[in-house]
Amino acid sequence: MIYIILLAAYFIACQVIVFKVTRIRKFINQYSAGKIVLYGIIAISLGSILCMTLKVSWILIALITVFECSIISEKFRLVFKDMEKGRKI
Repeated sequence: MIYIILLAAYFIACQVIVFKVTRIRKFINQYSAGKIVLYGIIAISLGSILCMTLKVSWILIALITVFECSIISEKFRLVFKDMEKGRKI
């Protein structure tokens, strides 16, 4: 039960970090959605390899996945926001 509460708190913190930190915002605006998804897949794969080699718990992979999902969702939110305004994507 405590893992679920901590994971929910981490998810909210990731959303706030992605929304507020300017370096991440520049990264999101600089690259296309496909490249951001590819970088997310690479980060999750490297985290998986790191967890297997160091025999770390599964929670590290979950934390990396939640953070990458926050970045990807923010990119697609910005793309859909531009689509609603009628801008060319």
